[in-house]
Amino acid sequence: MTEDQRVLYDNVGEIRNTDIAVRWSIASIFLTLHSVGFVFVATQFIAGRPILIGFHLGGAVLGLMWALLNARMRQWTSYWNSRLEALEDLADPQDIRVFGGDEFHQLLAYGASTHRILMALSGLTTAGWLSLFGYFLFIT
Repeated sequence: MTEDQRVLYDNVGEIRNTDIAVRWSIASIFLTLHSVGFVFVATQFIAGRPILIGFHLGGAVLGLMWALLNARMRQWTSYWNSRLEALEDLADPQDIRVFGGDEFHQLLAYGASTHRILMALSGLTTAGWLSLFGYFLFIT
């Protein structure tokens, strides 16, 4: 690998790592928003005050936005991984392959990935908001 390719590899790796950090920041923001929203709805329900139906729909929309952002961030991470793997193909065959090795691909195929966990969280929050919407629309 030439020096220019090594610099490019380092820069692409930094971009990938920054995307992952942004993904976790987004996840913490959305999780906080949903937690606050669920607590607000619970306190209003206990107090016997009616809750606006739009509040529940807003929570469901936020949950769907979170799921879409998770999917999009996963696409970007996969893209950067493929670019790093392509750069590793240019390296000396005796060099260690981090993103192009068999172990890395086995780890990506493992069942409980962080992507699946984040998608499950966004799906659960969306289902929770839709359940509350249905409850207040049809039962109360």
